[in-house]
Amino acid sequence: MIFVTVGSQQYPFDRLIKELDRLTKNGIISEEMFAQIGHSTYSPKYFNYENFMDKQQYQSNIDKCDILITHGGVGTIVSALKLEKKVIVMPRLQKYGEHIDDHQIQIAETLYNNGFIQIVNDLEDIEKSYTEIKNGKKFNKYHVQSQVLDIIENFIENI
Repeated sequence: MIFVTVGSQQYPFDRLIKELDRLTKNGIISEEMFAQIGHSTYSPKYFNYENFMDKQQYQSNIDKCDILITHGGVGTIVSALKLEKKVIVMPRLQKYGEHIDDHQIQIAETLYNNGFIQIVNDLEDIEKSYTEIKNGKKFNKYHVQSQVLDIIENFIENI
């Protein structure tokens, strides 16, 4: 199962939701997918979703998914890594009105460069990233609870 979450920010993330809906419609993604779409204005037609969910329902979806597709929220990513989930991160971008700045790019790049996640910078890369994961792409294992946070803190200190 694929769980998609875009967080609870006040900004929509229609770009991601529309592309996943297109990939599902075209049969590229055929497995069950469920999304938490937040304040997105686009409603998917080809997979189930909720705008928001309570903490228990949210965690249940993370627990049962094989692949998590998410924005660049550190809390969500770390939760999935602790459970050894395969994670695809598409950072929200300021130029599309998806966030106030582009800090999610730096977070995602740092985690990607350390082998923990797959990063998607362009819509066209979602299909490729998904296919790589389905074909067995391996990621570094998250061992120490503070390891990812140490990497992020080190990155921030060196900006």
